[in-house]
This record gives sequence, C-alpha cells and structure tokens, in this order.
Amino acid sequence: MNSPHYGERWGRHWLDVARYADSFGFEQDTDRNHAYHYRDFVIKALNDDMPYDQFVRWQIAGDEIAPENPLALMATGFLGAGVFPNPVDGERIRICTLR
Repeated sequence: MNSPHYGERWGRHWLDVARYADSFGFEQDTDRNHAYHYRDFVIKALNDDMPYDQFVRWQIAGDEIAPENPLALMATGFLGAGVFPNPVDGERIRICTLR
C-alpha cells in the first residue's frame, strides 16, 4: 500500500464495476470532460486507505455530507459514471415501443 500504484491497480476494479470511462464510447465517442475527477477520487481514497463506509457514502452523497471537502465533491462523480441513454438511443427505444 506504500506505492502510489496501489490505488491505480485496485481502483481499476472498482471503476470497472462503476462503469467508468473517459469517453461515451461506441458511436458517440466524445470525451467526458470532467470524468477524471471521479477516477482520481477512487485512486486517492484507496491510496489513503479510506474506510469503506465513507468511500461509499461519499459517492452517493458527498456533496451533502461534506460540501466543503473537494474530495467529497469529486466522489459524487460516481452518479454520472455509468451508461446513460443519449437522444439517439431514446428515439430508438421510442420506435421499438411503438412497434
């Protein structure tokens, strides 16, 4: 745990579960400009041996629990890390529903 690479190695597993990516991927492969803040939070939390309960709570409500702490605000990036339908997907879903 003394190596800064510890958080990178193990954070990768958490980020996979959280569906983290630096871009939207596939056909709309545009960058998520501020996604790296969440990635950096995960790495720092693991390197600092943050307690698991705090790690999870901050990801869900860090902006409410510790609004003065920039790290807590970065943690809420979890809420936007997943896959969300874009306008094109919404239209496809609507068409399939109407069929």
